Amino acid sequence: MTILRARRRSSSSSSSSSGSSSSSLSTKRNEAELLPIYDIVLPPGEGGGGPLGGGGGGGGGGTSRRPHPPSPPSHPPLAHLTPIDPSWLVQRGSTTIDDAHRRGRLHVGHVLFVLDASDNVLFLRRSSDVVTCPGTWSVLGEHATRGEGTTDAVVRGIEEELGFVGLPDDDDVNDEVDVVDGHVRARVGTSAKSNESGPTGTFVVRFRPNDNDDDDDGGGGGGGEKTTTGGGSPPPLLVTIRNATEYPLYYIRHYGPRNDDRVDRQLTYMWSATFPMDHDEIVWHLDDEVADHRWISLEDAGEWLSNDARSDDLDGRNVVVGDDATADDATARREDDGPDRGDFCHGTIRSLYEARQLQKCIEDIRINVQSKRKSSALDDLKKAKGIINAKETKMTSSCRDAKVCATILDTMRGELGPLEVTLRASADYQAGSDQERDALDKSYDAQDRIQKSLTALQEQMIPAGYVTPVPDIYSDLPQLKGRATVEMILKKPDGEKFNIEGTLFKEAKLKMIIDGYTAPVTGGNFVDLVKRGFYDNMDIQRSDGFVVQTGDPKGEADGYVGTPSKSVGAGKHGERLIPLEIFAKGDKGPFYESSIEDEGRGGEATVLPFSSYGAMGWAREEYDANSGSSQFFWLLFDSDLTPAGKNVLDGRYPCFGYVVEGADFLRDVKEGDVIVSAKVTSGVENLVLPS
Repeated sequence: MTILRARRRSSSSSSSSSGSSSSSLSTKRNEAELLPIYDIVLPPGEGGGGPLGGGGGGGGGGTSRRPHPPSPPSHPPLAHLTPIDPSWLVQRGSTTIDDAHRRGRLHVGHVLFVLDASDNVLFLRRSSDVVTCPGTWSVLGEHATRGEGTTDAVVRGIEEELGFVGLPDDDDVNDEVDVVDGHVRARVGTSAKSNESGPTGTFVVRFRPNDNDDDDDGGGGGGGEKTTTGGGSPPPLLVTIRNATEYPLYYIRHYGPRNDDRVDRQLTYMWSATFPMDHDEIVWHLDDEVADHRWISLEDAGEWLSNDARSDDLDGRNVVVGDDATADDATARREDDGPDRGDFCHGTIRSLYEARQLQKCIEDIRINVQSKRKSSALDDLKKAKGIINAKETKMTSSCRDAKVCATILDTMRGELGPLEVTLRASADYQAGSDQERDALDKSYDAQDRIQKSLTALQEQMIPAGYVTPVPDIYSDLPQLKGRATVEMILKKPDGEKFNIEGTLFKEAKLKMIIDGYTAPVTGGNFVDLVKRGFYDNMDIQRSDGFVVQTGDPKGEADGYVGTPSKSVGAGKHGERLIPLEIFAKGDKGPFYESSIEDEGRGGEATVLPFSSYGAMGWAREEYDANSGSSQFFWLLFDSDLTPAGKNVLDGRYPCFGYVVEGADFLRDVKEGDVIVSAKVTSGVENLVLPS
């Protein structure tokens, strides 16, 4: 691929035109592997938003006076907000679940961690894999086994809306669920294929509590009387059966109350739905057997889609963390470890559910303003107000500093008022009039300010001191351990001016966020070069309607000449080279020195995709992954040419930042324009230079 190769003087730097680049772009995408549950990410782009906030709006058809490129993502992916070392997890493929995956899309709808008193993970259910800890449980695999235990199981930590999991079961037995005074009993019937003590496993029961239920102490598998638990569409409840047995997974069954026709509900793989649930209706009870266990739930990760309704996008990307087994235990550990531990094994993972709900409303306002859907924008504004007012406590409790977040939310409330005024005013003006355009521009500006506040809010939810892991072999290269802001001033030669939609400017000012969370080596290299003044007085060397590219210094070298890295060496003229750095969704960190196709993962999405006008990418030679040095490009995003996740850029070139202010100027940046100055305005303390 030549469209974004590093510029070489031995060949024409403009040999690839915008026409050739567009013809080389492919919209075909291999079906991506499912995301691990600890990396459920909102991609930026058209209506998608950033990995955790501030993103939004796509490239399509803005109708206000000036074009408005979408904002960049404001956060690293969820994996970064829950920094765990999953080395204690053992991944085992499940033939049954893999078969289900082949027949349709299996997205995790509800995941449960069970931690014992020693913080050993008893099981973790995710995607199409089975993930367990050695010597404990294998859930939904070929067998589910556990030592002596009881069939009684009760669950705490289920909040608001639940997803679903599967049930290991046999089709010739009758299974029962009892709800007695808030105490949940579940028994799984036995058959000749399992021993008399009953199977072990995790399944969904759907019930509506009934105060008239009678207690039943029947134990083992299949014994005891049935209890009618009501009709309708009750919420699901995750229940774990613990017993000494081996039991193969035959199929997944939907469970209903006694008066449901279970035969009609049986499915070959999985039946999915979520239902609102008032968790105050049930007093969750932990018996002595499981009193020391903590139940942590990740909810609404996705849904099951059949082949007839397949989609590459997850519908539910919100993650909610359930409470610990006991309030006293949770309080004690929060006082001991602080609220920002962000540790799976201690149950203090931050809840981003409310912040993501708010994010979606704010981003939808932007999209609706662009398309003049004013009533829809007002509806989104109303929802945003409701979330801020109703969920402020939950959101502030998820921050490193609750007072800071409270102030941010107050600021957002203050901005929502003027936004509502301008939106309503735009509805009163004639379509296409100057008054309407002015009102929409003001609405867009107000939304932009709110979005920046949302960015600040969600940045407060990043655990203190978090950094993306980088292999030690690259320790002799600059690394960015967080984010940095870079500002550039560009001018045209001979005193010409930039023409943006008929308005003239004597200089172009670009403000960029460089993301060391997703590209620590690439971002660190760029910030280091900016700090050195490398880009000062450098010409723009390519502008073809597809990208704007620079970074090729004068002289024979094709990049920055400096101390080479031991890992990738130097260029033929002494250039400091950096490895290709790609961060795929679902991974703990980036992989290096190969593209996503080279890794055999073609079609998988990246954490930071090329899906926004002004997205920044690192240039390299077509057939040399480690040939990048100092040349980079701004993408002139077009949703038709470069759809997020379906273009030839993602996974082949690292996206390491976005233009957050001044991206409109890129439309009139031409070859020969000059970067007068480039400076790091914030985050320079996150730059770590090799010793």
